[in-house]
Amino acid sequence: VSERDATGAVVEVLAGGERWTVPLVRGGGYECSNEDIIDVGIGDHSLIENVSIHWPNGQTQAWESVAVDQRY
Repeated sequence: VSERDATGAVVEVLAGGERWTVPLVRGGGYECSNEDIIDVGIGDHSLIENVSIHWPNGQTQAWESVAVDQRY
């Protein structure tokens, strides 16, 4: 129900009381494309307390107690 490539989605990560907010953007230059991956570096934290995705259509999904060093 959202934009097919999720352009404009925003990922929020909470770990150790710190918060990172990363938007999914497109573009980059002539005849190029960006990989559809958002990497969030959280330093020495060993657990992600919460991950929220705010989709372009206004919906939000969230997960708690997410393991680090994984690809989701």
